[in-house]
Amino acid sequence: MTFNPNKYKTAKDAAKAFYNFLAAKYGKEEVFIYSPEETAKNMGNNYYNWWVTYEAGEFDWAIPASFKIAGATWHTEPYYGFDLMFFDD
Repeated sequence: MTFNPNKYKTAKDAAKAFYNFLAAKYGKEEVFIYSPEETAKNMGNNYYNWWVTYEAGEFDWAIPASFKIAGATWHTEPYYGFDLMFFDD
């Protein structure tokens, strides 16, 4: 099973698909997804984006992943080394 970011037109769709990809591979108890509303509530209003976290992953996994996971109208950025934020452009 692989994750193909080019299939998704929005950050929302990509984040949900990436969450499902990680959850299927590592288990739902290890992976979390937060909506923009939940992200803003937890991190402050400067962050209004989809947030996927996998704290049990390899050290700093989200940093190299952020360079590989992007679409034509959305992109990702790491937050710490184990969170990946999905933004619409």
